[in-house]
Amino acid sequence: MLYEVRFGAREAAVNREGELTEAQREQVEAVYESRQANWRKTLVILVIMLTALVVVGFVFEAIESGQNDRTPAATVTGIGLAAVMMLVPVGIGAMLGHWQARDLRAKRISQREGVVYVVEGYTYHRGRRYPRYEVIIKGGGLQRMTFRFSNAEMLRAFEPEKRYRVYYIAHYPLPLLLSAERLDV
Repeated sequence: MLYEVRFGAREAAVNREGELTEAQREQVEAVYESRQANWRKTLVILVIMLTALVVVGFVFEAIESGQNDRTPAATVTGIGLAAVMMLVPVGIGAMLGHWQARDLRAKRISQREGVVYVVEGYTYHRGRRYPRYEVIIKGGGLQRMTFRFSNAEMLRAFEPEKRYRVYYIAHYPLPLLLSAERLDV
C-alpha cells in the first residue's frame, strides 16, 4: 500500500508514548476501512462463485444420478462435501486476514531501530516501469524492514545511512510508517 506520511518531532513524541495523533488515527482508520471494504468485496465474489458452482454441480449430479439410478441423498451428500471443500480455503483466508490486521485494528504501535537506506528509482514489472520510493531499516543481523511511499518527497525526511528509530503499525504486506526520529544526532 502506498501512502503519504507527514511527521515531525511532535508525532515521534506522541508515538514514543504509544499513542497516535489525530491525523495518524484517521490515516490508520482509513487504511483499515479500505482493507475491510476489499475483503467484503472479495467475500461477495467468493459467495457468488461458490453458489454458482453448487448449483451447476447440483444440476450435473441430478442429471447423472437419473442415469445411474443413484438416490437423491447421495447427490446431496456429494454436493455438500464439494461445498465444504470449497469453503475451507475461504475460511483459512478469512482467519489469516483477520490475524494479519490485528495490529492495524488495535492501532498497536511498534518500533524498530536501525540504519536507514533510501531507495529511489524505477522497477519493472510485467514489462512496465514503475517509480520506487522506499526506506529500508536494517538492524542487527538479518533484521530488515521496508517502508514504501507514494512519492520521492517522503524520502527527504530521512538522511541515508544514519540511525533512526521508526514507529509503525504492522500491516501486511508492508508496515504503515507513523513517524521516525534520528538517533545519532
